[in-house]
Amino acid sequence: MARLPPVVAPRQAALLERWRGELAAGASRVGWKIGHGIPEVMAHGGDCPVVGYLTSWTAIEDGGVWSRQGGDLRAEAEFAVSIGTDVDATAAFNPAAAIGGLCVALEIVDVERRPGDLDGVMGSDVFHQAVAFGPTLSVAAVDLGRATLQLDDTVHDADEPMPDPLWVVRTAAEILAQFGERLLAGDRILSGSFIHQRVGQIRLASAAIHRLGRASLRIA
Repeated sequence: MARLPPVVAPRQAALLERWRGELAAGASRVGWKIGHGIPEVMAHGGDCPVVGYLTSWTAIEDGGVWSRQGGDLRAEAEFAVSIGTDVDATAAFNPAAAIGGLCVALEIVDVERRPGDLDGVMGSDVFHQAVAFGPTLSVAAVDLGRATLQLDDTVHDADEPMPDPLWVVRTAAEILAQFGERLLAGDRILSGSFIHQRVGQIRLASAAIHRLGRASLRIA
Protein backbone atom coordinates (compact mmCIF):
# COMPACT_ATOMS: atom_id res chain seq x y z
CA MET A 1 0.00 0.00 0.00
CA ALA A 2 1.17 3.54 -0.80
CA ARG A 3 1.92 5.11 2.58
CA LEU A 4 3.39 8.56 3.11
CA PRO A 5 6.44 9.16 5.32
CA PRO A 6 5.54 10.57 8.78
CA VAL A 7 6.99 13.99 7.97
CA VAL A 8 5.01 14.25 4.72
CA ALA A 9 1.65 12.97 5.99
CA PRO A 10 0.61 16.10 7.96
CA ARG A 11 1.46 18.25 4.95
CA GLN A 12 -0.75 16.04 2.79
CA ALA A 13 -3.54 16.40 5.35
CA ALA A 14 -3.19 20.20 5.29
CA LEU A 15 -3.30 20.20 1.48
CA LEU A 16 -6.57 18.27 1.53
CA GLU A 17 -7.97 20.67 4.11
CA ARG A 18 -7.25 23.57 1.73
CA TRP A 19 -9.06 21.62 -1.00
CA ARG A 20 -12.10 21.27 1.23
CA GLY A 21 -11.95 25.00 1.86
CA GLU A 22 -11.96 25.74 -1.88
CA LEU A 23 -14.98 23.52 -2.38
CA ALA A 24 -16.77 25.29 0.47
CA ALA A 25 -15.93 28.61 -1.18
CA GLY A 26 -17.61 27.59 -4.45
CA ALA A 27 -15.06 25.61 -6.47
CA SER A 28 -16.23 22.43 -8.19
CA ARG A 29 -14.46 19.11 -7.72
CA VAL A 30 -12.46 18.05 -10.79
CA GLY A 31 -10.01 15.47 -9.50
CA TRP A 32 -6.42 14.85 -8.44
CA LYS A 33 -2.81 14.85 -9.56
CA ILE A 34 0.00 12.44 -8.79
CA GLY A 35 3.25 14.13 -7.79
CA HIS A 36 6.18 11.74 -7.99
CA GLY A 37 9.96 12.04 -8.03
CA ILE A 38 9.91 15.25 -5.96
CA PRO A 39 13.26 15.65 -4.12
CA GLU A 40 11.73 17.40 -1.11
CA VAL A 41 9.36 14.46 -0.59
CA MET A 42 11.91 11.75 -1.33
CA ALA A 43 14.34 13.29 1.18
CA HIS A 44 12.00 12.21 3.97
CA GLY A 45 12.00 8.53 3.12
CA GLY A 46 10.90 6.32 0.27
CA ASP A 47 9.59 7.16 -3.16
CA CYS A 48 5.88 7.31 -2.33
CA PRO A 49 4.17 10.05 -4.40
CA VAL A 50 1.94 12.75 -2.99
CA VAL A 51 -1.51 13.75 -4.25
CA GLY A 52 -2.53 17.25 -5.28
CA TYR A 53 -6.04 18.40 -6.15
CA LEU A 54 -7.79 19.85 -9.21
CA THR A 55 -10.82 22.13 -9.06
CA SER A 56 -12.78 24.29 -11.47
CA TRP A 57 -10.69 27.27 -10.39
CA THR A 58 -7.69 25.97 -12.35
CA ALA A 59 -9.33 23.82 -15.05
CA ILE A 60 -9.17 25.54 -18.46
CA GLU A 61 -11.22 24.49 -21.47
CA ASP A 62 -9.20 22.64 -24.10
CA GLY A 63 -7.84 25.30 -26.46
CA GLY A 64 -8.72 28.06 -23.98
CA VAL A 65 -6.61 30.89 -22.62
CA TRP A 66 -4.59 30.81 -19.40
CA SER A 67 -3.22 34.12 -18.07
CA ARG A 68 0.46 33.77 -17.29
CA GLN A 69 1.31 34.01 -13.58
CA GLY A 70 3.95 32.55 -11.32
CA GLY A 71 7.73 32.32 -11.34
CA ASP A 72 9.44 29.25 -12.85
CA LEU A 73 6.66 28.01 -15.11
CA ARG A 74 6.77 24.63 -16.85
CA ALA A 75 4.40 22.88 -19.24
CA GLU A 76 3.86 19.17 -18.70
CA ALA A 77 2.43 16.48 -20.93
CA GLU A 78 0.47 13.83 -19.07
CA PHE A 79 -2.52 11.58 -19.42
CA ALA A 80 -5.52 11.66 -17.12
CA VAL A 81 -7.50 8.70 -15.88
CA SER A 82 -11.27 9.25 -15.69
CA ILE A 83 -12.88 7.37 -12.80
CA GLY A 84 -16.05 5.54 -13.78
CA THR A 85 -17.21 4.32 -10.37
CA ASP A 86 -16.64 5.24 -6.71
CA VAL A 87 -13.61 3.54 -5.16
CA ASP A 88 -13.37 2.26 -1.60
CA ALA A 89 -9.66 1.75 -1.02
CA THR A 90 -10.18 0.60 2.56
CA ALA A 91 -11.26 -2.75 1.07
CA ALA A 92 -9.91 -4.83 -1.79
CA PHE A 93 -10.66 -3.19 -5.12
CA ASN A 94 -9.80 -3.65 -8.78
CA PRO A 95 -8.24 -0.49 -10.27
CA ALA A 96 -9.07 -1.61 -13.82
CA ALA A 97 -12.77 -1.78 -12.97
CA ALA A 98 -12.68 1.81 -11.72
CA ILE A 99 -11.31 3.28 -14.95
CA GLY A 100 -13.92 4.89 -17.15
CA GLY A 101 -11.52 6.26 -19.77
CA LEU A 102 -8.28 8.05 -20.56
CA CYS A 103 -7.43 11.41 -22.08
CA VAL A 104 -4.44 13.61 -22.82
CA ALA A 105 -3.78 16.35 -20.27
CA LEU A 106 -1.64 19.48 -20.36
CA GLU A 107 -0.65 20.91 -16.98
CA ILE A 108 1.08 24.20 -16.15
CA VAL A 109 3.15 24.13 -12.98
CA ASP A 110 5.25 26.67 -11.10
CA VAL A 111 8.29 24.91 -9.65
CA GLU A 112 9.87 27.99 -8.08
CA ARG A 113 10.73 27.29 -4.41
CA ARG A 114 13.62 27.25 -1.99
CA PRO A 115 15.65 24.01 -2.16
CA GLY A 116 14.41 21.53 0.42
CA ASP A 117 11.20 23.48 1.10
CA LEU A 118 8.69 20.67 1.65
CA ASP A 119 6.08 23.11 2.97
CA GLY A 120 6.45 25.14 -0.21
CA VAL A 121 5.87 22.07 -2.36
CA MET A 122 2.75 20.96 -0.52
CA GLY A 123 1.48 24.49 0.08
CA SER A 124 1.57 25.12 -3.69
CA ASP A 125 -0.74 22.15 -4.36
CA VAL A 126 2.29 20.27 -5.69
CA PHE A 127 3.19 23.17 -8.03
CA HIS A 128 -0.21 23.15 -9.80
CA GLN A 129 -1.32 26.24 -11.77
CA ALA A 130 -3.67 25.13 -14.56
CA VAL A 131 -4.80 22.09 -16.53
CA ALA A 132 -6.55 21.35 -19.82
CA PHE A 133 -7.98 17.97 -20.81
CA GLY A 134 -8.49 16.52 -24.27
CA PRO A 135 -11.46 14.32 -25.20
CA THR A 136 -11.83 11.17 -23.10
CA LEU A 137 -11.68 7.75 -24.75
CA SER A 138 -13.94 5.27 -22.97
CA VAL A 139 -11.29 2.61 -22.51
CA ALA A 140 -9.60 1.20 -19.44
CA ALA A 141 -6.31 0.90 -21.29
CA VAL A 142 -4.97 1.73 -24.71
CA ASP A 143 -1.70 0.97 -26.46
CA LEU A 144 -0.38 4.50 -26.11
CA GLY A 145 2.00 5.70 -28.78
CA ARG A 146 4.49 8.54 -29.06
CA ALA A 147 3.96 11.45 -26.64
CA THR A 148 4.96 15.00 -27.57
CA LEU A 149 4.78 18.48 -26.08
CA GLN A 150 4.72 21.33 -28.58
CA LEU A 151 5.62 24.80 -27.35
CA ASP A 152 4.95 27.27 -30.17
CA ASP A 153 6.91 25.70 -33.07
CA THR A 154 9.20 23.45 -31.01
CA VAL A 155 8.26 19.80 -30.45
CA HIS A 156 9.64 17.88 -27.46
CA ASP A 157 9.52 14.10 -27.05
CA ALA A 158 8.96 12.20 -23.82
CA ASP A 159 11.99 12.03 -21.55
CA GLU A 160 10.42 9.72 -18.95
CA PRO A 161 8.30 6.55 -19.29
CA MET A 162 4.53 6.86 -19.02
CA PRO A 163 3.08 5.58 -15.73
CA ASP A 164 0.72 2.61 -15.67
CA PRO A 165 -2.92 3.80 -15.42
CA LEU A 166 -3.60 1.06 -12.87
CA TRP A 167 -0.77 2.37 -10.70
CA VAL A 168 -2.19 5.90 -10.98
CA VAL A 169 -5.62 4.79 -9.74
CA ARG A 170 -4.32 2.57 -6.95
CA THR A 171 -1.81 5.14 -5.69
CA ALA A 172 -4.32 8.00 -5.57
CA ALA A 173 -6.99 5.82 -3.96
CA GLU A 174 -4.68 4.46 -1.27
CA ILE A 175 -3.22 7.84 -0.32
CA LEU A 176 -6.62 9.55 -0.18
CA ALA A 177 -8.03 6.73 1.96
CA GLN A 178 -5.44 7.52 4.65
CA PHE A 179 -7.09 10.93 5.07
CA GLY A 180 -10.75 9.91 4.90
CA GLU A 181 -11.23 10.68 1.19
CA ARG A 182 -11.89 8.49 -1.83
CA LEU A 183 -12.09 8.59 -5.58
CA LEU A 184 -15.57 9.33 -6.91
CA ALA A 185 -17.08 8.66 -10.32
CA GLY A 186 -16.24 11.60 -12.56
CA ASP A 187 -12.88 12.36 -10.91
CA ARG A 188 -9.89 12.75 -13.17
CA ILE A 189 -6.37 11.87 -12.03
CA LEU A 190 -3.30 13.40 -13.66
CA SER A 191 -0.70 10.68 -14.12
CA GLY A 192 2.38 12.78 -13.42
CA SER A 193 4.42 14.23 -16.25
CA PHE A 194 6.60 12.43 -18.77
CA ILE A 195 7.51 15.62 -20.65
CA HIS A 196 8.44 18.71 -18.62
CA GLN A 197 9.62 21.92 -20.31
CA ARG A 198 10.13 25.56 -19.34
CA VAL A 199 7.34 27.82 -20.58
CA GLY A 200 9.38 30.99 -21.09
CA GLN A 201 7.53 33.42 -23.37
CA ILE A 202 5.71 30.84 -25.49
CA ARG A 203 2.12 31.57 -26.50
CA LEU A 204 0.79 28.10 -27.35
CA ALA A 205 1.31 24.77 -25.59
CA SER A 206 -0.04 21.47 -26.87
CA ALA A 207 0.35 17.93 -25.49
CA ALA A 208 -0.36 14.90 -27.68
CA ILE A 209 -0.28 11.13 -27.31
CA HIS A 210 -0.64 9.00 -30.42
CA ARG A 211 -3.91 7.02 -30.38
CA LEU A 212 -5.22 9.05 -27.42
CA GLY A 213 -5.52 12.63 -28.64
CA ARG A 214 -4.39 16.14 -27.83
CA ALA A 215 -4.92 18.99 -25.33
CA SER A 216 -3.81 22.59 -25.69
CA LEU A 217 -3.72 26.00 -24.03
CA ARG A 218 -3.06 29.48 -25.29
CA ILE A 219 -0.98 31.49 -22.85
CA ALA A 220 -1.74 35.20 -22.47
